[in-house]
Amino acid sequence: ITAADRITDWVETETHVWKARTEVRPNVVIVDDVVLQWGGSHVDSPDEYHWRKGSLFIYSETDPGNRKVEVGRRDFAIHTNGQSHLVFEGLDIRGNNTEGDETAGIYINGQDVVLTDCVVQHNYYHSVRFKDGGSGQVLRTAVHDNVMGGILANSNSGQVVIEDCDIYNNGKIAGEARDGITAGTRAGLTVRNCRIYNNGMNGDPGKCHGIYLTGNGDQAVVESNDIWGNPTGHGIACSFGNAVIRYNKIYDNYVAGILMSNQPTDGTVQIYYNVIFNNNYGIRVHDWRWNSATRVQILNNVIYNNNTTAFNPEPANLDVRADTRELTIVNNVIFDSQHPGRPSMIRFWKSGRVQSNLVSDHNCLYNASGSDLVEYNNADYNFEGWQGLGQDGNSVSADPRLVNAGAQNFALQGNSPCIDRGKDVGLTRDFTGAAVPGGPTVDIGAFEFGGERDNVSPARPKNLRARIVD
Repeated sequence: ITAADRITDWVETETHVWKARTEVRPNVVIVDDVVLQWGGSHVDSPDEYHWRKGSLFIYSETDPGNRKVEVGRRDFAIHTNGQSHLVFEGLDIRGNNTEGDETAGIYINGQDVVLTDCVVQHNYYHSVRFKDGGSGQVLRTAVHDNVMGGILANSNSGQVVIEDCDIYNNGKIAGEARDGITAGTRAGLTVRNCRIYNNGMNGDPGKCHGIYLTGNGDQAVVESNDIWGNPTGHGIACSFGNAVIRYNKIYDNYVAGILMSNQPTDGTVQIYYNVIFNNNYGIRVHDWRWNSATRVQILNNVIYNNNTTAFNPEPANLDVRADTRELTIVNNVIFDSQHPGRPSMIRFWKSGRVQSNLVSDHNCLYNASGSDLVEYNNADYNFEGWQGLGQDGNSVSADPRLVNAGAQNFALQGNSPCIDRGKDVGLTRDFTGAAVPGGPTVDIGAFEFGGERDNVSPARPKNLRARIVD
């Protein structure tokens, strides 16, 4: 189902440059399922197009009339028109051409709308948009190669669930919020078991993310996702008042694995049993429009080697720039094996003042380079000096002995100092679904050593494909 028109009548105006009449300026031009880029006043390569005075120009070594050329024309491919309890299944939805109040690949303003087993691609504005009370589910759907962004749930949308989806290659032009998922709903958002990567491809650095939970929203659960390689922003940028971020694998993002900023209410953000590695920052609590009444709980995560420097030359596994009502950092493995001479791997940057209501304990803090571990109130501290300030009295500073962190296996070896050194914080399942505790008491980190998986449903298979052969 398309908002684009097929163009078949072409005239070659110069070598390999072809012209066709299109009265409406196209923001989306698709040739053989590839979205072209605006090429300025002249097209010089097969990935460019240009439009002027009712004529479209593309570059092709053969007659485009023999190729599949689609040109965006309408505001949406599907508009639910306020109807509820609809199911869209097995569709290819594409070709939205405009940015505006009621534009998208599929515009949902009815309740309990289900989009399942679809492909939503090659739209100019967001591919799937919930607005005006629209609510529902996006299930087992591929959302990719949309020019401005992937899925959008506006602040006045209803409850939205996004599950078992592949969301990638969205955000092909400059600008902010060229995200895989942008959500500001106050009615609740769940993002579960999705693969979210390479979004904000050409967006403004630092401002386009895998998931952006905007400052208008509330009540988010982001769980069991793989979020990686978003090249201009954070894996998750969280500005919701209340959010739970758990069981995610977040890595290789341009800025932070998880950013918190601009919280609108005195809510609680819980971050637990995630593995976060190879980002510029692991977890960052930023002071931009920060609500100091927010509670932040960082529990049982593995935060490892967040030291890339493309965005900021002073990376950190944990970077806290804002005061909080409560800041709890318990049962985490915070571990750096690279970048000798770098700044401390944990930083509290409230210059000239201490971080109030901080509880940091039962962690494993280890920097293999021997550099200081913590920067606090404009001073650097090794482990003993940090304990002298009253923090991490029950923590350890030793190699956590993970199975193979370089190969992304963050489970504990049998001789790990993290075994039975944690604190019971009321969590009952680890990253893999194993029971907690697996021994006499809780382990430090995201993987319980010896935890039983009895009565735990197996995880859904990912990227499963089947072929029926006669």
